[in-house]
Amino acid sequence: MDILKTIVNRACAFMLIPGLMASALLLTFSPADVRAQVLPTQVTCTGLQTLSYSPGLTYEQQNVDIELQANLICVSISNPTIISAARSLEATLSRSCNDLLNGGSLVVDTTWNTGETSEETVNYTVTYSGGQLTLVGQGSITQGKFLGSVTTDTMNLVGDINACNTEDGLTSLNGPVTFNVLL
Repeated sequence: MDILKTIVNRACAFMLIPGLMASALLLTFSPADVRAQVLPTQVTCTGLQTLSYSPGLTYEQQNVDIELQANLICVSISNPTIISAARSLEATLSRSCNDLLNGGSLVVDTTWNTGETSEETVNYTVTYSGGQLTLVGQGSITQGKFLGSVTTDTMNLVGDINACNTEDGLTSLNGPVTFNVLL
């Protein structure tokens, strides 16, 4: 009888531990993180992105034409006809290499393979480690398909940051991107 009681107690403890761990993990997220985690994903897209600067970024502040281009492969259970997208941004801003680590706000256009478009306004933060700039953003669709939906973006961009010290400057960064449209 004692062996049966021990087995039952251990089985109950074994089932209780994952629940407690999940609860503890959930408590470590901020409310925005929790909201992003519980919202169903409408579309997930991954691919490669290039961010170009003309003239190249140096440590001198100057007007720079900025262009973002990304070609993405997408998966959507709620919209199965969406299988790819192209994202773009064109702007002229006063920038220098000193601004690379500054977060900010961007407006990015997405053209879906269906011909429909979306405009996303995204706020992002930047970290730099091991030669890679990581931009993490949260935003929303402000026009077009998926209007009002929450978005998340993660961009891992690499480039020769030492080019900031040259006459031509830093002309491009590129790398993988993940873009999600949530409900």
